[in-house]
Amino acid sequence: MALLIGVGQNVVTARTQIYDGSNWVNQSGDSSGNANVAVNADNVGLAKDATLSSIDGKITKCDTDNVKVVSEVAYDSTNDRKKISIENDSVGLAKDATLSSIEGKITKCDTDNVKVVSEVAYDSTNDRKKVSIENDAVGLATENTLSSMNSKITKCDTDNVTIVSIPSVTIGTDNVGLAKENTLSSINDKIPTPTFEQDLGTFTATGAGTGYDTVVGYEKWTWQVISDSSGTAHDVRLQGSIDNSNWFDLDQSNTTGNEMRHVVNKSVRYIRANVVSMGDATSISVKVFAIR
Repeated sequence: MALLIGVGQNVVTARTQIYDGSNWVNQSGDSSGNANVAVNADNVGLAKDATLSSIDGKITKCDTDNVKVVSEVAYDSTNDRKKISIENDSVGLAKDATLSSIEGKITKCDTDNVKVVSEVAYDSTNDRKKVSIENDAVGLATENTLSSMNSKITKCDTDNVTIVSIPSVTIGTDNVGLAKENTLSSINDKIPTPTFEQDLGTFTATGAGTGYDTVVGYEKWTWQVISDSSGTAHDVRLQGSIDNSNWFDLDQSNTTGNEMRHVVNKSVRYIRANVVSMGDATSISVKVFAIR
């Protein structure tokens, strides 16, 4: 049989084990399997519960969380700083009496109002430095040379110049076949321009406007209607013609207010606007822009 003793924080436990032939097993004891033992002899001087209980009754926990220093020497509690006093000066610090004596002997220099009373080679009237050219290493023009040139120059009196007559030129005979104005004007009328822009008129009543000759004809048209109609739609037609006599609708604006519309692949020479109905408008303006 063997006795096993375990010592915890505050509890001493013991188990008695016996050998069953192959293993050591606990001897029957309490419900936890511990054997009941008694300490009959103390050979090491174990602390007794009565002694520890007496000590515990005499100990009070120190409340370090609320410790406050009531008084401390050389401490300025108002400004939270230590007080010091220089009792011995081993380095020769400047004394207030010496600095005060020096301060009384110093006068601020009023540099803000300093004025240079006199300066050499200075023209105070014109605020500039005076210089004297003692040596000319580049060949500057001298007064004598310029004066000589000045005496030889007379100012051209252009203020009083009058052109008396310009002779006219008349081409009496043309031996080279110069182009005549009529020919050039005719050619100019036949030269197509890349764009055509025209105000087709402002209408206050129904009716067709003026037909305009585009000379060469255009097939891509953008036209705009500026109308103050609001309740009843107007009816405005963009019309084209190839003989300025027979007119046909290219497009129609049938709405209220302003509108921009586009027409393509309808090539005509003459163009006009025709207001079929004013709607409730009092004024309708039509403009057109075309490209070839």
